[in-house]
Amino acid sequence: MSHDKNGYKYIALLIVVLLLSLFVKMSAQVLGLTGLSYSDIKYGVFSTRFVWIEEDKWFNRNAIEALRSGVRICPLVYKDYLFEYPPVIGLLWQFTTCLSIYLSFPEKYSSNEYQLYVQKASQINFLINAFTLSTAYILLIFVLRKKMNIYYKKLLLLILSPSVFMYLFYNWDVLCIFFLHIVNIFLLN
Repeated sequence: MSHDKNGYKYIALLIVVLLLSLFVKMSAQVLGLTGLSYSDIKYGVFSTRFVWIEEDKWFNRNAIEALRSGVRICPLVYKDYLFEYPPVIGLLWQFTTCLSIYLSFPEKYSSNEYQLYVQKASQINFLINAFTLSTAYILLIFVLRKKMNIYYKKLLLLILSPSVFMYLFYNWDVLCIFFLHIVNIFLLN
């Protein structure tokens, strides 16, 4: 396919857009620009469960109290705290949250150090999710190109869209869209 030989340039362009988007989100977080840096992943879910600890989000207060008091544990999504996303996202969230807790918190720490470690875990969790969402978006573009035979030039709208730049790391919608397209492709073939 002659129209495909420049496809790598479009994928490279997409990666640049994703990295710039992540850079803007991370810079805005450091500068305290909440509107620009807002992400449901970091502020809507992680922070309300682990940083600010909103009481109505927890079913099992013992789990968060143990983590706050110096016991490095990983509370269970849906069991210990409210998580209003579908199970596939819940599984991803459980993995990223546990990984970020185990990478951020030492085996032993004091309750006074909790905020220091939970802020680090929040950042790591956001980065792991951003990587996952970026990978899903790259695969979505690739799948749209290969399975639906859409030219890369037509996919530029998806690659350079301001919405993608601003909101890709907002929540897990792109992951759900990716799964929807995969299921759709398999059902049609």
